[in-house]
Amino acid sequence: MVTFFMGKILVVGANGFIGGEVLSYFGERAIGISNIVSKEKNILKVDITKKEELEMFFEENDISSCVDFAGVSLSRVCEENKALAYQVNVLGQKNLLNVCSKQGVDYYYSSTVRLYDSDIGEVDENSEIKKSNCYTETKILAEKQIKEFFKEGKLKKAVIFRFSNTFGKDPNKERLIPTIISALKNGSIELTNANTKFDLLYVRDIPKAIELAMRNANGFGIFNVASGEQLTMKEIAQRISRKLQNNSKVIIKDENELLHPKISIGKIASLGFVPTKFEKAFDEIFDF
Repeated sequence: MVTFFMGKILVVGANGFIGGEVLSYFGERAIGISNIVSKEKNILKVDITKKEELEMFFEENDISSCVDFAGVSLSRVCEENKALAYQVNVLGQKNLLNVCSKQGVDYYYSSTVRLYDSDIGEVDENSEIKKSNCYTETKILAEKQIKEFFKEGKLKKAVIFRFSNTFGKDPNKERLIPTIISALKNGSIELTNANTKFDLLYVRDIPKAIELAMRNANGFGIFNVASGEQLTMKEIAQRISRKLQNNSKVIIKDENELLHPKISIGKIASLGFVPTKFEKAFDEIFDF
């Protein structure tokens, strides 16, 4: 548990898969907000798109750091409702930046490695980014706002994390790992684009990376946070099948590869970040 902050660590989007993990990790030092009512006593309902509501929350609570996971994150939902995506991912985020600036709060933002060009081999934090859909466009706009706030002296500390594909005890059965597990528990899975490579980040590694940046990073910074290990879809499914030990079958329909860049994690590693290997993380998640 972190014990070196004077005020509370605010986790925005604390009802989400990653936000909930971060809130739990920081324990009593943290407080969460979400735009929906929660049963958890340390998660309050606050809508970041309502400036006055957000300002009142900050005035009533002693916040030293804000970790922002809020946003419409599913690409499909963003495309279907671009106005909502912009309102939450850009305007709501700007409200957070303004109140953090006013209150002297350090700001940490959850972005994505999906901003990088898939045609590039290996990428670091200086590599070119580009919009590929509505979701990545809103993330680029949000990152731009953070840079402007820091450049103008409105934030003393602002850190952007570009997170890789995350997995763990995920309630969303539509995501990659839950989908593969479900299919293999039922006996088999048929893969297309079987050689597509993924860098899978264990969800429990995320709060560790955030804590390291809180302790050791200064001013403005961008950090890729990933496992540094690329696994093909075929390898992931085969490893899960072996763990299940149920004679499930991995059927390869085609061995094509959809290109994803290799993510360099040297910068966050320099702060002491050591990612959990896939096999170890998988053993922690499931009791076989």
